[in-house]
Amino acid sequence: MLLVLLFHLSLLVLVRGQQITQQKYFACSQRESVNTTLLDVPVTRRMQCMAKCLEHSQCKSGHFCKGEDDTNVCSLGSDWPLGDCDVLPANEKCSSFKIVNPCENGGTLNPDGYSCACAAYRCDTFCQRYRYDCTELGNPGSNAIEIQPKNYHTPLLVVCQQQQNTLVGYFPGQIAPGDLNKTYEQYKVNFVVGVSSWMGLETMHALTRQGEYRLTIKLNFFTGLEVVYDDFNVSSEAEGYSFNYSTFREDLSNYADGFAAIPSIGSGSLVGLPFSTFDKDPYGCAARYGAGWWYDANCGPVLAYDPAVKSARWPDTSTAVRNAPTFIFSFKLMRYY
Repeated sequence: MLLVLLFHLSLLVLVRGQQITQQKYFACSQRESVNTTLLDVPVTRRMQCMAKCLEHSQCKSGHFCKGEDDTNVCSLGSDWPLGDCDVLPANEKCSSFKIVNPCENGGTLNPDGYSCACAAYRCDTFCQRYRYDCTELGNPGSNAIEIQPKNYHTPLLVVCQQQQNTLVGYFPGQIAPGDLNKTYEQYKVNFVVGVSSWMGLETMHALTRQGEYRLTIKLNFFTGLEVVYDDFNVSSEAEGYSFNYSTFREDLSNYADGFAAIPSIGSGSLVGLPFSTFDKDPYGCAARYGAGWWYDANCGPVLAYDPAVKSARWPDTSTAVRNAPTFIFSFKLMRYY
């Protein structure tokens, strides 16, 4: 009886320096392939024959046959006739196979036969998943793409700049009073105001739960003034999207740690505080300033936006708070958990 099998084989084959761990074949028992002129090689098992096909730059099909002297021969070919098993000559001593397109999600097999050209947003050997993070993009330019962090249920739209996730981009000179007075749901997801954007609290949470991220806040994009935090993470919605971090990188920062308590300027610690908007405002600060932020009971003085000066506010020392010409958050993946 002829058996037609469509199956997955898990192989571990090094092909041109690339490790292939999965490949799809269409196989026919008791059939002999045609045009097997590329290579004949002795093997002991059919899986070895398929592995030989993977190693050959032009192989697309082949057969594994028992010889007259009980040796097994693997013959490789460059094509396969249109149709399925019925188009092949019958031979009870042979089992034929062909490589079919292993690429998923709209990907196409490259001419080398060993890798896939993936459609937008997809990656990995067989285009089987979204990128986890902007570091997988490869292109160092600026791109808006969908990613899907590890163990997260849905893709998310982010802006990748220099392979970092630019989650918040405020250019306060372009922000007018009221532009940032958005609902909790809008801050949870995302919104755009002119050339400025907020990428979303849920995106921050999804990213920082998959690995260790470095947060850089660019307080003056034009002169390079910034503050840097290692292992910055944002909690879930159930926990109010509060944040924490392990280390303020004083050695990489031009200004002071605005998230820490600085009694001399009347600033309390913002660590562990829920995110506030005018419709979810425990201290009334979001309504007062017309912007969402991690506010404490003092309502400042460290602010994402102060409508009185049309700027962010950040301490440059333990005694002075300055206007910040820009307010840009960028998250860089340091390692996956």
